[in-house]
Amino acid sequence: DYKIIISENTNWQDFLHRKVGLNSFTRYSFKDKANFQVEFLNNLVTHLEEGYNIVPIDNHIYNCFSTEEWSQDLQGDFESYQDFVLKGGFGFVILKNNELIAGISSGLVYRKAVEVEVATRPNEQGNGFAKKLGAAMILE
Repeated sequence: DYKIIISENTNWQDFLHRKVGLNSFTRYSFKDKANFQVEFLNNLVTHLEEGYNIVPIDNHIYNCFSTEEWSQDLQGDFESYQDFVLKGGFGFVILKNNELIAGISSGLVYRKAVEVEVATRPNEQGNGFAKKLGAAMILE
């Protein structure tokens, strides 16, 4: 069980960085895809090794997220797949021979913004899957 503390205030950030036992991570914010190199993003999404596929999250995939610890956060702050869709949730996964390898999803949707969750099966990390999924999400 954990809590996430987010602040844009540099005084708070400095204070939190000095606290022992806290883990930090970087959050990124993008307003639109106008500044992205769309051809580069398309290239990332379309060039996958044989046996790997990027597919949109559906009901079955959404429910599979809860079966393994590494993918649970991909369900976001939604009560069900129906709630996910109703509130504008969306995302993609990478399947390898129909096995869930990595995913990206809108963990929270609010005020024309989306907070994104990205997760990769531990033994598949470091293969660029998060980058490919991020490209798919931006292009959507």
